[in-house]
Amino acid sequence: MSTENEEPHLSSAATCISLRHLGKTFGPVYTHQSFDDERIRGHQPFDDAIARTTRAAETLHSQRSSLSTHAQQEADDNGQPLARVPHKSFQHHETATHRIAVSVVLAPSCRTCAMTIQTELKKRPRAMSGSASDVSVSDSDVSSSRPSSPYVIRSPCAAKRQRLSRRRGESDEESCSSSPFSRMGSSSILERLESLGGGVDPSGGAGRFGSPLPPSAVSGRMPLPTSSNTMVFHPLPSGKTRRRRMDIDEVMGRAVRALPPLVRCDHCLSSFGDCADNSASAVSSLVQLRSVDHVENDYLDAPIGTVLHEYQRPIKDITSGATIEMGDFVLCLADGKDPVATQYHNQVQNLALWFIENASNVDLSANEDGGYWKVLYVFRKHAAEKDHTDTHRDRVIPPSSPLLKRAVETFYSTSETLLSLFSRRLSPRSNLEEAIRGSNAPTRAESSASPEKNGSFRYSLVGYMTLHHFFSQYKKPTAGTVMRMCQVVVLPPYQRTGHGKVMMYGVHDIAGGMYDGILAPCAEQRGDIVEVDVEDPAIEFTSLRDRVDYEIIRDSIASDSRSLLGTNAIGSSVFHSDFYLPLAANDAIIASATAKISPSQIQIALELYKRQVLDEQIERLTADKKKKLTAKRKSIAKLEAMFEVMVKKRLFKLHREDISGCGGKNEKEEVLAYLYTETLKHYRSVLGSRRR
Repeated sequence: MSTENEEPHLSSAATCISLRHLGKTFGPVYTHQSFDDERIRGHQPFDDAIARTTRAAETLHSQRSSLSTHAQQEADDNGQPLARVPHKSFQHHETATHRIAVSVVLAPSCRTCAMTIQTELKKRPRAMSGSASDVSVSDSDVSSSRPSSPYVIRSPCAAKRQRLSRRRGESDEESCSSSPFSRMGSSSILERLESLGGGVDPSGGAGRFGSPLPPSAVSGRMPLPTSSNTMVFHPLPSGKTRRRRMDIDEVMGRAVRALPPLVRCDHCLSSFGDCADNSASAVSSLVQLRSVDHVENDYLDAPIGTVLHEYQRPIKDITSGATIEMGDFVLCLADGKDPVATQYHNQVQNLALWFIENASNVDLSANEDGGYWKVLYVFRKHAAEKDHTDTHRDRVIPPSSPLLKRAVETFYSTSETLLSLFSRRLSPRSNLEEAIRGSNAPTRAESSASPEKNGSFRYSLVGYMTLHHFFSQYKKPTAGTVMRMCQVVVLPPYQRTGHGKVMMYGVHDIAGGMYDGILAPCAEQRGDIVEVDVEDPAIEFTSLRDRVDYEIIRDSIASDSRSLLGTNAIGSSVFHSDFYLPLAANDAIIASATAKISPSQIQIALELYKRQVLDEQIERLTADKKKKLTAKRKSIAKLEAMFEVMVKKRLFKLHREDISGCGGKNEKEEVLAYLYTETLKHYRSVLGSRRR
């Protein structure tokens, strides 16, 4: 079986989980921090979810095959194509006993969520052949007050008794007298079931989830003797060992690691169908602090932080990518020392575990090594409904409130903490700041426009970027504060519409002092912001970063062609070797101080600029009808060779240690050629969508 596709969003756990935000459904990307091996032990997705993931995997495989000239279909020993599975985690489906679907409703503000877990047995047990006595239950052995057994199957020792009776002439009763179950009655078995917390209640009462468990709630089975020829299997806890099915409580507990505080969770035990087709007893509430309607209408009454500027972007359909409407968005900067921002970020930052491979929670109030945190938020602006009122608007939590202190300093991990925190709702941000800072102190909400203060708009989360500031004593040419972009999250419904670029330009504008007039002075900042850096960027974020840096260098060259960058980039002809000289190290440091990006990024952005100039020249050569085709090819090959040498020199310095470890000269050249090919693909991808 081929498992060529190893994309994390195609995993079994990711297929089981769906997230819904403002009516748009999407799935997580990374699930390894919540579920081991990216699967829910003992469960598999429903068939429709598997079909969607399989189609997505086949589409991805087709796209990769079309780009590769050496792609071949894998085959078995007989030459038949191997069956392809979307992800290696799908291999455990053969041993899974249940299907599961975890549906999460995110609040528009993403500070709360509701969850529904639906489970179902994979298939009905096969009817066993035999006499009526082998598949019947004696009324005298099973009390009528106890729920009927979900499955009555033939005893595994019945066949053995029949074989013994044929050989020795013994009766069934005599051959089964040594069975351990023949020495214990129904009451003792039920006592053991109840001591283990199973879903069987002799009085017909509720199971451990607070409602009678239907037949499909079977999580484990233990034999209960009812007659000499039959055994009835009743539910038992699924257990906590690796060999057993993951308990529903554990599924919920693992899922909430990557979710905002959970205020409602329902478990739907469906018997070979949807929840709607079953009785009310098939649904049990595991957590019930708020209703689903409350979660779906949990907007922010005002943006978190200081509003920097507003802009518009298209709202696209996730499936087709078609533009539905134009939306209004606001870019805000929040201080990590602000308790309101800290509390809100503690609620929403768990979502990063779904979308960032190595995400971790950030304590915004931490001040390690003199550094400090800020968060750049993007919120979508909605017109408030006429009946949208906040019943908790007049509640103000005083500065000494233990609730506020606990909300800032701790993470909501237990149901007791959830109950205590969500039994009350924080007041609007302006009232809370007034209570903390004093009634006469100005608040940042006062800098917002009048519609925000009048409550005519409400806001939902689009994404955020955490910014860590620290002092760099040895930064050249002058020491100062470095602003580092750490974690960037944009919810899938808003991806590929320019919000990430808006945040990155916002960071550069903040570093350049564009918002000094509306931002409060930062006491922790030492000197000016001298550089904007990125912490361990992913591949997608590297493309975004290079695109923005390229545009910054492009605009700088256009505004001052006599600068160091302009002289290096356009001071010579494309056909001259000086055009392909890298920027000197000292000049790169000076240019980085002006652009506030690292010297290494200066070189990359400059290569992108030269690649763009080179592509334009190649297009002109190709369109020139006066030159012969042979002359055109020679000229283009010469230009490409000079650009290749320039890039390979930088790559060799960057990967010197790895390349030096190669065996011979040919192997080193192959590695360097591979690095250049991948770099050129990356450059073409960046330049393909370079508009701001």
